[in-house]
Amino acid sequence: MVDDTLNKHYGKKISGAGWQHDGSAPGKKDRKGYGVCFVITGLAVRLDAITGRLFCLPYAARLWWAPKAKVKPASRAYKTKPELAVELICLTRAWLDDERVIRVVADLGYTCKTVINGRPPWYGDNRENSQGFSIVRTAA
Repeated sequence: MVDDTLNKHYGKKISGAGWQHDGSAPGKKDRKGYGVCFVITGLAVRLDAITGRLFCLPYAARLWWAPKAKVKPASRAYKTKPELAVELICLTRAWLDDERVIRVVADLGYTCKTVINGRPPWYGDNRENSQGFSIVRTAA
């Protein structure tokens, strides 16, 4: 799984902090929050012994900062969230043997040309009639 999350932190010296989109903010308008944003990747596992629901166990993250952030990480080039997602996907692929198939689950923010074209070469090909995404239905 690939997604991003906003961690609300305040302070003049916090690297990468700034006003950013906050998907978990209440309401539909003005969904912004101040803090740092991490693009994360995790393993989706079903814990049948607890609830049978899927849980994401995060194992790697990259700091994303807004271009207008007051304090930016030193010696790090700016990358977009999809570019960071590709970096994490390639990192995951490098940890696994070539026979292992990985399936990336992400929201619409990551179904873009940057992620599709940046996949590792051994990721596999899309069929001509395949969709770049599909809607996941959850049990009610």
